[in-house]
Amino acid sequence: MFGIKDNRLRRRHIQSLDPQEIAAHLKEQLDQPPREKSLYEQWLKTGVEPPSLIGWLEDRVAKEWGPYAAARVWNIINEGFDGEVEQARNLKPHQLPIRSTDAVPGACAPVSNLFHVSQALSWIAGTRNTIPERLEYVKAIPRLMEPLTEEAA
Repeated sequence: MFGIKDNRLRRRHIQSLDPQEIAAHLKEQLDQPPREKSLYEQWLKTGVEPPSLIGWLEDRVAKEWGPYAAARVWNIINEGFDGEVEQARNLKPHQLPIRSTDAVPGACAPVSNLFHVSQALSWIAGTRNTIPERLEYVKAIPRLMEPLTEEAA
């Protein structure tokens, strides 16, 4: 296993790590922090009000992660709490009833900028059941944030 910060390059112990693969992985990881930092700074400076996020929540988040995950995101960005979504028919994700259960550490509710929105997505990604599923959700966050970022530009 080889890692930088929170990222890991893993191979089973019966396989060898190719030095070229390690070098490529290191370069990719070392190039990312400046890009990520500038993106986070941009999101932090971009104001947003929760009601303006309803269309994005339904068009992007619910379609990619499902209506219950979208409802949880909505609850976090408005209340600062994750929760259990109650089943209901014919309701949009932001209308689904939720029983708040866990205060989300660091949540700024109601959100006031895109960075806080991204953190709600990160929380949901971190609650997935398996590591591969968590990684898929984390990778989806920039893609989910694109329309918000483009709209603000």
